[in-house]
Amino acid sequence: MTLSSYYDQITKEPLLDVEEERDLFLELQDVGIPEARKKEIRDRIIRANLRFVFKEAKRYSKSDPDMFQELISAGNEGLLVGMEKYNPNSGCRFLTYAGWWVSQRILKQMASQRLVALPIWRQQLASKIRRALENKEGMTIEELYLEFPEVPRKDVLELYQTQFLTFYIEDME
Repeated sequence: MTLSSYYDQITKEPLLDVEEERDLFLELQDVGIPEARKKEIRDRIIRANLRFVFKEAKRYSKSDPDMFQELISAGNEGLLVGMEKYNPNSGCRFLTYAGWWVSQRILKQMASQRLVALPIWRQQLASKIRRALENKEGMTIEELYLEFPEVPRKDVLELYQTQFLTFYIEDME
């Protein structure tokens, strides 16, 4: 399914107004209703709020559009967690409560795959080190220190060892 067809599908579901939402959650709390009806109610509430997840995933994916579908999935997980933990007697709307869970799951997904860019000065230094290594085959770290006397040895060594401009977060810990 494409993202546009998914969006078309979720926007067909009508939103819940305050009374509908309250009535559905009150019915959900009733211990006498059959499990099939509880599932219908949960599905109705979840479907009515999927466009919020889509909107949040879109907002967070601006820095990395390739992650959009993964962020939607993570946001949907957050919506389900919010559904399980929501207390309708709390005095706030469901989406106000579940929105926090949606955002948390999206941020967690982003953090697990996010690339962290180096500061500009380190990117420039990494480029210079890479060029020096390409120009002189088999250059040692000692020769590199002599090539960049103004740069602290620690920085030269780190960039010499990694030879990358970006790192995964878990690699830096």
